[in-house]
Order: sequence, then structure tokens, then C-alpha cells
Amino acid sequence: MLKPETDVLVSQLDRVLQEHVASGVVGASLALIRPGEQPLALTAGCADRESGAPLAPDHLFRTASTKKTWTAVAVLALVREGRIDLDGTIEGWFPELPRAGEIRIRHLLSHRSGLPEYEARMPRGSADDWSPARIVEFALATGAQNAPGGDFLYSNTGYVLAGEIVAAERGEPLSRWLRREVFGPAEMADTWSGGDEDFPRARLARAYIFDAEEPGAPPAESSGWFPLSGIGAAGDLVTTPRDLAQGFHALFSGRVLDRARLDMLRTPRLPAWFPGTEITHCGHGVLVSRFGDLVVEGHLGQLRGHFTMAGHHEVSGITAVLCQNSASSDLEAPGSAGIHGAFAEVFRLAGA
Repeated sequence: MLKPETDVLVSQLDRVLQEHVASGVVGASLALIRPGEQPLALTAGCADRESGAPLAPDHLFRTASTKKTWTAVAVLALVREGRIDLDGTIEGWFPELPRAGEIRIRHLLSHRSGLPEYEARMPRGSADDWSPARIVEFALATGAQNAPGGDFLYSNTGYVLAGEIVAAERGEPLSRWLRREVFGPAEMADTWSGGDEDFPRARLARAYIFDAEEPGAPPAESSGWFPLSGIGAAGDLVTTPRDLAQGFHALFSGRVLDRARLDMLRTPRLPAWFPGTEITHCGHGVLVSRFGDLVVEGHLGQLRGHFTMAGHHEVSGITAVLCQNSASSDLEAPGSAGIHGAFAEVFRLAGA
């Protein structure tokens, strides 16, 4: 039986989820971890809008760019072993890449590589047969490259290359190293790198997009719009909110990286921004959101209908993950922007 104060918290969190769904979201799934307590998992709304099947805590989500944190962890493990240097350039791995001699590994992780972003131009319904080389070729062919080391310019392409550096140095796919060294030890049994690992697709919550021009129009199902192989190390993570919260809690508690490398992940905090979000800074695989006086470190992920916020509050030690299976392509539209207020309220109710 839950403690009386936990019963109250669960009731309050349930209200947040119900109100979030009532605002128009198809379904929402929350996991919360407070130090010394068992994780809480709550859901509201539907996993499948057509059938009305309710969301359950074990439904999977494509948590997209939350994968970037784990790709950065793998890179920093190589730094710890002295095999690479964050200030080293990437030309040794990618000699044919334009300006590779100017792009440093830290630029890949802090979105300052200047490499073009490509996600929005990925053809809808593409076959799930993309390779990292094909992704980079597509990005360079369809977008403009900027000078490395400049201002924040979000780049999935940079993280695809970071994953290839790990694979080259380890002699095995990034996904295999993460499963053995991170996901296994953190007991994340419901987590997969969906671009090159099989996972139980029947457990995926359906995905929905609010992109119709008519006000109040129902969302379109977008479950098959984006291939996971088409984003790879930058965002092919498939997991449950509970698993992801467990992983972030282990990471920020110092159980995944040693303290020096964890500091490298989190700092320096460089200016970063996304329209429709409360993001103010980034580290090397971590984004910082500020909600008034509440500062949360973690990452967001959005992939054609699945939207995830994952974060940790350092002072209280609280970790939370909130996933929804509907979103707007426009991050400033209500279908996406509304998740940030709900996420902040979860932390405040939990005692952050």
C-alpha cells in the first residue's frame, strides 16, 4: 500500500495527466522517481484512437532524441578510456566529409558542427533501410552546411556521426555497446535501439499528428511516417517512460559515468533554443529547461507524433519522463507546446 502522502501525489499527478489529455492530447504516460522511493507510473488517454484502447505503463514510445544523451554517454566513455579527445577533429573517421578537419567531436555533441539538419525533409513513409552513410549524404544534398564552432544549430546529422565514431572505435554497433554497458546494468529491459534492434512493435502506442489546417480537425495517424533507421544514433530509441526515467535517474546519480565524465556531459552550458520550449542551454548530450525558478536537465524527443520530455532536478534528485502519442510538427502549436507546462507541474508536485 502507498503511503498517505504518496496517495495524494498520485491523485495530483493523475489530475495533471487528465487535464493534459483534455487539452487535446490523445494519450499521456508518466514515470516519476523520487530518491529512496519506488517509481510511479501513470497513464491517461488512448494508445489507439480508433479502437479506444487505453494507454498502459508498458506501452512503448519512440522517444526520439532522448537517444542523444546515451550516444553522448558512449562517446564520453571513450574519452574516459583515453581513446578519443573531445577537442579532436573528426577527419580521421570521415576524411571525405566537407570541413571534417574543422569539426571537433564536442561540436557534434553540442550542436555546433554546422552540419545540416535533415529530419523535416525525410520523405514520409520511407522504407526502414537507411544507413548512417546514406543519412549524411541525404543531409548534405538537401541542406546547407555552416561553419563549425558557431552558434547552436540543432543537428541530428552530427549525432549520427557520433554514433559511427563509437562503432568504429568499439568494433561493434553503438546499440550493442549500450545494451551491454548501459541498458543492461540500469535494468532497462524495455529499451531498444529501434533502428537496428528488433523490438515488440505491437506494444508501440499509435502516433498522431495535429497538422490539419482546419481548426479542431482530428489528428492524422503518423505511426509509419518516419523510419527509425533514418535517425539511428540521433533518435532511434524505443522504450517505456518507466525505463527511460530509470536510465536518467541512474545517469544523474553517477551510476553510469564517473563524475568527471558526467560533468563533461552537463557542461559547459552553452546557449540553446527551440521555439515553443523552455530550453535555454545545452551541454554535450543534455538540454537544460528553465520553468521560472525550476531548472531541469535532460532531453526532449519528438518524432512524427510521439513527444517525450525526460529530465532530472539536481537539488531534489527527482527524475521524470512524460510521453505523449500525439504532437504537432510545429513545436509552438498547442499539440506540442503544452507538454512543457505539464512536465514542470509534475516536478513541482513531486517536491522539486
